[in-house]
Amino acid sequence: MRLVPAILCVSICACPGEGLRRPSDKNVNLSGTVYLGGTERRGDPLEGASITVTRASDGTQLATATSSVTGGWRLAFAAEADTRVVVAFRSGNLVPNFRGLFVGPFAEAQLSVALEPAEGIECTDNHCVGASDDLSLTEVPDNLIGRARVFEPSTETPRLIGLEALRPVVVAWYQLDAGPAVDGGQIDPDAGLPPDDGGTVIPGPPLLRVRVPFVAWRRIEDAQPGTAAIEVPFLQFDEGKGSWSNQAVGTLETEHGLKIPESALAKVREGQFTGGVVAAATITRAGYWTIALPAASPGCLTGTVEADGKLAEGALLSLEGAEPVASRADGSFCLAAPLSASGPVAVQYAGLGYGGGMATAPAAAGTCGGSCTALGKISVTAAGMLAAKVCKITGKTVDGAGAAVTGAVVLGFDESLGGNAFNTLCGKLGTRCTLSTSSDEKGEFTLNVPLLSGLTVTSTALVEKAGFVEASRRGSVLLRECPTGALQLRLLAGHDKLDLAVTLTGTAIAWAPVRPAVSVRAIDALGVVKWEIQSLAGVGSPVTYGVLPAGAVQLFPVTGAPPALLAGDEVSVVLDGTGGDGYQYSGGAAATVP
Repeated sequence: MRLVPAILCVSICACPGEGLRRPSDKNVNLSGTVYLGGTERRGDPLEGASITVTRASDGTQLATATSSVTGGWRLAFAAEADTRVVVAFRSGNLVPNFRGLFVGPFAEAQLSVALEPAEGIECTDNHCVGASDDLSLTEVPDNLIGRARVFEPSTETPRLIGLEALRPVVVAWYQLDAGPAVDGGQIDPDAGLPPDDGGTVIPGPPLLRVRVPFVAWRRIEDAQPGTAAIEVPFLQFDEGKGSWSNQAVGTLETEHGLKIPESALAKVREGQFTGGVVAAATITRAGYWTIALPAASPGCLTGTVEADGKLAEGALLSLEGAEPVASRADGSFCLAAPLSASGPVAVQYAGLGYGGGMATAPAAAGTCGGSCTALGKISVTAAGMLAAKVCKITGKTVDGAGAAVTGAVVLGFDESLGGNAFNTLCGKLGTRCTLSTSSDEKGEFTLNVPLLSGLTVTSTALVEKAGFVEASRRGSVLLRECPTGALQLRLLAGHDKLDLAVTLTGTAIAWAPVRPAVSVRAIDALGVVKWEIQSLAGVGSPVTYGVLPAGAVQLFPVTGAPPALLAGDEVSVVLDGTGGDGYQYSGGAAATVP
């Protein structure tokens, strides 16, 4: 991790003898630090990121800035009370991020973010996919390149605007760009044009397929009960307005592309469905998409802010699950929040952080300007200034079965901490902190990480196991306070690439490791299909050639028995699904008839 001197002025503790700092500029003043996310250089300052503020009501651009070599940025603009703005953070090939807040005169706040790296995707034959296969697109033009990222909200939400109220199951982002020009070579004028074989595909609206993480299966609901499929809503994020809107209705499929019937929903929610779960929908444009449950009922909280006994204008209040709002000239505020929102209220006043006490969730649905739950008076005093601290975190990395995962890379970082505050706690060279380490032979690790408002501990690992070409594991947890005991970091997401072997004994087709197969196919020496079956939930080993197993469908021949196997024929088996341990697996192999 590279640490550099910070240029931003953000206090992390109260100074004895000093009075309460008050805002002096009527403009809105925003500042912060942009960091690099990911698992390799997480926490490095990010230079050259663009920060843009737009007014959500009409998309008017109010201010722009570029992060410095230390990742720092600062901008100012004029705004009336209760003006909702969207702050956009963008940089190169990283996934953009957006924050929303209501501002007004004298509002001054610190806003830091970490931009996550994206996975490269390439498009061939009208199909785009990345190495992880978490997201794919079909019906797109060829010669495109792009980037994508899929987030599991309960462990790695990118903290986008409005996600808490939406109850997202999975969040995905992608962007496509024109690829490099392809040189088709010189045309032979004597050869003529090749005949049209009718195989040209005219791209239509893209079909987006997003893998639903196993840990999110229990939250899946059918948006349209009574049909043969399981429907889920796809919501698109409007970057200018900072809002989500329902743009498409998708359906759930297996990893292999078979529609999951409504009757299988109970098994999916119980984690007993072996075929894997993918949400697919025809969508309109690139950017952020989420598959979400119906939005929670909205509520609101009202009150007033006082600073050392005087009404305070420009104090920015925030609560988990709610967009921050600035207090008006009379100190009043209205904080829109879901009915589930409760916890500590954070206050930023003149750019410094204070504790605002505990807030209970809204008692009933309501909107600002109507009926809201009263919080009363929130007092800002020098004694209540928030202080960042260094957490010593000891823990253990484990898999879904609770077994230790050794050699896992473990990182901890709180992106809400400004650059100079980080250096004050950890030193300019970072020698007083340990932000990354590897778990030992018992899966145990120790970190020393600064914490202000939200510390994310992330771990990734490659696991060596017999019968696997490669097994990856990953997981993360968000901490609001320093843990008082050992932390168990569960690596619940992962992908197993199986070292599959197929054997033939007469007409018996067997494979190992023994996992349900979604496809079994036999072709002759010329590549002509002789027999092919598919199964929604998979078929077990062994399978008898020409005999249709229970739960499978025969794709070829359409009716009747296939011709007998002959020497030189090839039998292939494809495994693609999710195991009982919650990890997605895939594998394929073939054997030749002797």
